[in-house]
Amino acid sequence: MNLRVATISDINDLTKISIESFDPYNFVMGQLGEDYVREVFFPALLRDSNSYVVISESDGQVQAYAAGSLSYKNFSRTLRHGNLPRTAWYLLAGFLMRRVTFGDIYDVLRFDSNVVKTFSHLPSFGPYAVSPTIKGTPLAGIIARKTCIHVLDWMAAKGAVKCWATVDSRNTASQGLVELLGFKKSQELVLSRRVEYLYWDEF
Repeated sequence: MNLRVATISDINDLTKISIESFDPYNFVMGQLGEDYVREVFFPALLRDSNSYVVISESDGQVQAYAAGSLSYKNFSRTLRHGNLPRTAWYLLAGFLMRRVTFGDIYDVLRFDSNVVKTFSHLPSFGPYAVSPTIKGTPLAGIIARKTCIHVLDWMAAKGAVKCWATVDSRNTASQGLVELLGFKKSQELVLSRRVEYLYWDEF
């Protein structure tokens, strides 16, 4: 297993793992669609100077990735800058293909107002994913943990004293991973179509 910093040339691999690994109900990775993830989300994440994306690979094959940001607020600004027309297009496509509903949009706006505006100035952890080719195996757990720890160590080295992450209540695997990494659940945000758990970790 080799850990390295992700680059623009890795976007296709990052997108593929994300689309195949995340549940369909994940708003960014599932409902907005593969093109949004490839053309908007990952370019913004890799371009953001306050964010860090690490890849785990073996024999040239990407097995997992993990990301973190020292300022979610700055990343959100990078994501929005110049991308509003394309984001609106992908939202419209999601509506037409019945992947996105008005309830989903309401939940995103409510999530932003309740969590992101409160904690967006603090470091955030995620997203992270493991390739379906090894998902569910003991090796996947080892790789995911090492990849995520590398990102958390980067945050600590940059002076962060704590960070936050959110996990959908239905995603028990991610809940187990963040708790294994030392995160503690602090609250639940009940939305119209889902429940999000807010986790904190201190370095």
